[in-house]
Amino acid sequence: MLNRKWFRLISFLTLLFLFIASSNVRAADNYTHDADISRDNTVNDSSFNGLIYNSNPYYVEISKWNGYQQYSYTTPVVVGNKLYQYTYDDSDYGHLWEVDLTKPVTTGQYAWTPGNGITLNAKIVQNFYAPPSGPNGEVNSGAGVSGPTITNGYLAIAVGEYLYWWPIDHPDQMQSSPIRGNSGNAIQQIAASPLITPALTASGTDLTSGQTVTWQTPFAVVGSWSGGVISQPLYSPANVLAIPNYYKTTDDSSNATNDIVTSSPAWNLHTTAVGTQGAAVFGVDAAESGKNRLILMDPMTGNYKTCYSSSGSPIFYGPIDSSPAVASDGRIYVPDQGAAIYQLSANGDLLADDISAMDQSNPCITNLALDGENIIWVGNGHSTLNATTVDLIGQGDTQISSFSGLDSPAVVRNGSTDTIFIASTGTAGLLVTSPMSCDNLPVAFQQADNQQTWKRTWQTLGAVSAPYTSVAADVGTDPSGTDLHYLAAWTNYGLDTQGCIELWAPASYSVTASATPSIVDEGNPVTIVATPYPTSVTKSMTAHITDGKSTPVDITLSQNPNDTWSGMVVAPNNTTGQQTTYTVTVTATNNGGETAQATTSFSVNPGPWNPQGTIPATLQIDAYGLQNLTDKLPDGTAKYGDYLVATLKVNPPAPPSGYLNATITGVAITKASITHKDGVPNVGGSGNDPLLKITQSTTNMTPQGSTATCQFRESWAGYPPPIPDDGTVIMESDDLYAQFNVHVTYEYQVPIPTKAGVIFIWQTGSYDASGTASYTLNITGTEYYTYTTSVVQFGDSE
Repeated sequence: MLNRKWFRLISFLTLLFLFIASSNVRAADNYTHDADISRDNTVNDSSFNGLIYNSNPYYVEISKWNGYQQYSYTTPVVVGNKLYQYTYDDSDYGHLWEVDLTKPVTTGQYAWTPGNGITLNAKIVQNFYAPPSGPNGEVNSGAGVSGPTITNGYLAIAVGEYLYWWPIDHPDQMQSSPIRGNSGNAIQQIAASPLITPALTASGTDLTSGQTVTWQTPFAVVGSWSGGVISQPLYSPANVLAIPNYYKTTDDSSNATNDIVTSSPAWNLHTTAVGTQGAAVFGVDAAESGKNRLILMDPMTGNYKTCYSSSGSPIFYGPIDSSPAVASDGRIYVPDQGAAIYQLSANGDLLADDISAMDQSNPCITNLALDGENIIWVGNGHSTLNATTVDLIGQGDTQISSFSGLDSPAVVRNGSTDTIFIASTGTAGLLVTSPMSCDNLPVAFQQADNQQTWKRTWQTLGAVSAPYTSVAADVGTDPSGTDLHYLAAWTNYGLDTQGCIELWAPASYSVTASATPSIVDEGNPVTIVATPYPTSVTKSMTAHITDGKSTPVDITLSQNPNDTWSGMVVAPNNTTGQQTTYTVTVTATNNGGETAQATTSFSVNPGPWNPQGTIPATLQIDAYGLQNLTDKLPDGTAKYGDYLVATLKVNPPAPPSGYLNATITGVAITKASITHKDGVPNVGGSGNDPLLKITQSTTNMTPQGSTATCQFRESWAGYPPPIPDDGTVIMESDDLYAQFNVHVTYEYQVPIPTKAGVIFIWQTGSYDASGTASYTLNITGTEYYTYTTSVVQFGDSE
């Protein structure tokens, strides 16, 4: 907007025309969030945590009306899943649109894509006739920044020279009252959103009895560029005439007819200066008189108080075009056109001011945000974001960031952090968001150069074109009542250069995961790495590791400085004889409790392979007579007293299964022995020819590679002498058993992925096993007899 010096240099009518044309009446840009009538652009939402937004919006195009493109400088108003947008065109009409909000469609033919247009059933709620105003009809009276206010059962909106209202969802019951401005001021232009008060006491005349009656009803309060303000009871009993209350800027400090009201009123329950039930609080832009002032007005009676000076000096450095905000203790905070900030008592007495971001030569018409602890505002000609605590106003540096073309900050407070969203009207047409910690404000702001942690989550969001209205933050539910957390703004030249409602949706929370190495030997470490998106919003991360058979393993991942999360697990033992794959399920939880999952896997090579069954081996027994050790008896036969030579040979086993190109590279017997029968004389036995006593004996074998050998005498026969020696009659059979241990080595190939492709390397393995082999020996005769006293060869005499 132009500042007040222009009013002193240019005639009244010319000035008003230039005022409108140059600024596009960006004075109030207020919004109502979920029936919250405060004017400080602050939303309290304890569930608002860890949100980062898609870098492009969804565009809800508002169709032409009777062939006229729609424009607006009004921030959307959202209540539940209904979004309301006021627009105007060049046909002398303003329009109120209703849009049904829903969650983004992520799949299918109608999936939403950021940066694309979407259809959300935009429909006209009401049309408002607003013919041109001004002596020459040079002002588009519908081109205001007035949006609707929806609360306490009513919707109220001001267009042209009228206040309109109706019960919520019943536009068919619309009523209206004219806003009476200063005599001689023909500008019918609204740059403020109505205030709807709590239920107050209204009075009127019963037309049937002539008696004065009272009742309870909300009031709507709003002002006009004509310099007039109306206070209208929204409900009247049947047959009762209720007269609205009015304020005009010519009523108090000045006779200047072109002092204007562009400030949306705020409500102060604590004010007692003008009534007993609170007051509407709004500012005056003293275009001609120079008496910029704050007005406290009792909606029930019209009584008002002008707050202009303190100790004989003016309070305000510049015109009050932006909306005041009222703290819970009743203190009033007022921004003027040059970004000076004022703190007043509930009754309008100056307490403190802050001019650290003031630049009265560069108008900065933006609302401030009041979150209960801090005042956050745009200053220095829309170029800086500033903050200070309510108790330290005017004490120290307040700047926390610098951008171009900042509009009113919209603040979401969740109890532990504040999230600030700023709509920008700079050349890039950007919308900037910044979650940051506000626990120790203003220290966190003032020491921003030294403590940068909160800056990690600044986002600069893309857009098609400027200009924008201010952003409405954390708005909307879907039809089921689930919070959508949309950011909503209007742009005059959005998709296809159409007027659009732009909806930024939170980016879907997701996580990716990997396991390194992907193939590992048992007992070696595996590192699990997970990367969440968006960054800087994750509270915790876990990994669940299982092969689907053994007991799962759960680990907690730790956060790294670059917002990756990692943890280590030792590869389990693998005794299956083949690679075993383990699935890793990573679960990330963000600050708001939302979870996201990702899966990855790693494979564990088998450990020492334990083959099933017996290692194959053969046992050979060769018998040689006493008379000639080179005289070998036929295989499988022996005589009592022969020398026996045992030979064990282990055959290579099959390669391990589950390995690539596995081969056996070596077999070595580590221990072997043979078990056989043994005979000894039956010392002390009865009879002339005592039998042999039969026992079991074990003889160790000498290993040499895959064979083992030993030599012993065949000393068992179960027959008393004489035993025939014809070599044909099988007298007894002896089953001999060789037991052995063996060490087997093998090699196999392992695929290794590289940047150049997959290569194969050889790896080795080994295992220890055992086995048995048997041989049956037939006894066909004897070389000698055994007696208790001596051994006599055949043919010898005793």
